[in-house]
Amino acid sequence: MKYLLLALSVTSSVAMATQMEGFGANYYQDDSSIPNYDTSKSLVPNVIIGDNVYTMEFSSLIDIAKNYWRDC
Repeated sequence: MKYLLLALSVTSSVAMATQMEGFGANYYQDDSSIPNYDTSKSLVPNVIIGDNVYTMEFSSLIDIAKNYWRDC
C-alpha cells in the first residue's frame, strides 16, 4: 500500500507537468497587453567592485581578489 501511494504521488505530478507544458508561452503570447521583453541576454555575470568591472567568464575570483588588494 505504501508503494502504491508513493507511485501515485510521483506519477500524478509528472502527469500534471506534462499537461502544463507550453502553457506559459501560449498564455503570454496571446495577451497583447503584456510588453515584449528581449530575453536573449548574455548569461555571463559581471562583478563590479568600486570602479572595476570584472566579467566572470574571463576572470576567476582569485584574479579579482589579487587586483582588489593590489588597488587598495
